[in-house]
Amino acid sequence: MASNHDEPLPTAAELTAALTTLPPSPVFWFSNTLDTVCEYAPCYNWRMAFPESFREEGAWFDEEFRVPPLSAIFPRLLTYRDYLKQNDIPSSGQAIWDYAFRTSSTELGDLTTPTAAVTLVVVTYLMRR
Repeated sequence: MASNHDEPLPTAAELTAALTTLPPSPVFWFSNTLDTVCEYAPCYNWRMAFPESFREEGAWFDEEFRVPPLSAIFPRLLTYRDYLKQNDIPSSGQAIWDYAFRTSSTELGDLTTPTAAVTLVVVTYLMRR
């Protein structure tokens, strides 16, 4: 992404004006968390559960405040399936170990992926036993 050095930086007043149009931080975090969860679950239209006054233009749950999925913002990480194809090896306990602990930039590093979420639950369960 190229930057334009000729473009002036916004003033403090401009930044404050831009930030005052956003919902309060806890509401914004809540809505972004639901957007992330609902990217994988069948609840994409969760905002429709709120009254229209909450969803109208400029309101807290307006679509304009929907942040793109994290998967669209961050680079694609190496999946286990891609790891197996890339190394031309069959799935095995050793392959899982190597993928999890000896490979950098795997999708296990992004907790919004189903693989990482399931892995986190399994590891937490094993550590609690």
